[in-house]
Amino acid sequence: MSLSSEVILENNKLPKEVTIEYKSFCKNEVNGTGDEGRKCSNISIGDEVSFEIKVTANQCPEKGQDETIKIKPLGFTEEVEINLEFICECECHKDGIPDSPICSHGSGPFECGACRCKPGRIGKLCECSMDEVNSEDISSTCRRANSSEICSNNGECICGQCVCRKRENANEIYSGRFCECDNFNCDRSDGLLCGGHGECKCRECECAENYTGSACDCYMDTAPCEAGNGQICNGRGICKCGVCNCTDPKFTGPTCELCPTCLGFFAESKVAMTSEQMSQWPHQNQQKSQEVKRETARAKSCQAKR
Repeated sequence: MSLSSEVILENNKLPKEVTIEYKSFCKNEVNGTGDEGRKCSNISIGDEVSFEIKVTANQCPEKGQDETIKIKPLGFTEEVEINLEFICECECHKDGIPDSPICSHGSGPFECGACRCKPGRIGKLCECSMDEVNSEDISSTCRRANSSEICSNNGECICGQCVCRKRENANEIYSGRFCECDNFNCDRSDGLLCGGHGECKCRECECAENYTGSACDCYMDTAPCEAGNGQICNGRGICKCGVCNCTDPKFTGPTCELCPTCLGFFAESKVAMTSEQMSQWPHQNQQKSQEVKRETARAKSCQAKR
């Protein structure tokens, strides 16, 4: 059961010269504008929603003083303050450059450090034509569904299209329609991107042949697990990522060839023995067996005497 099923934003009284617009980005990719942009419904604990707020000064206030707008969710004490500072005139206004080349080859005058676009042109530098851009809100096509981030915060929206930011390292590249991809934020192994065995594409590793795993750190070839007798892990284990996992707890070693607790056992394929050692092996084993029998008989004799 959720503590609040609906989030509604409210603001204090606005100056008559100021208007405010809300846009909501709710769960399940439900977006709202106008009055619906103030709220998100069917919200449960842990859900995340976001709002975009646009404040417009339609004209300078009569008194010319600064204003403060307070916005908060209905029923909550937390609030956001927006301080409005009206700049109605500036010294540079009279020194504006008409039809400035800065403003997309004369698409408007350059005044007070900004372009004032001619009718039919929009954009920071008047670079966009209203005929080319479908929406007055040209940034809307630069946002992913249910997100308020412009170009994933990795680029700039120009004429409704994302132009991804360049990084200091030229080999590190942002890409994708919303600059949501990159080739440097993948998992690493041994300090190497994709373990040095793959390529980072859109934040996921595409592994080279015979490698798998999120960081391409798992070697699928079974050759390292093959014993001298041709068996994988000597038939006593499973080859995983090029390493034998011995299923018989008595055995160990790179190919499960060693058994430290096995009497008279030597490692297949790993221990090289001379012909002399091989000829002595049955005799040595027989001697050890006889010694064990003598020790056992002696122990029983001692127990009988007691």
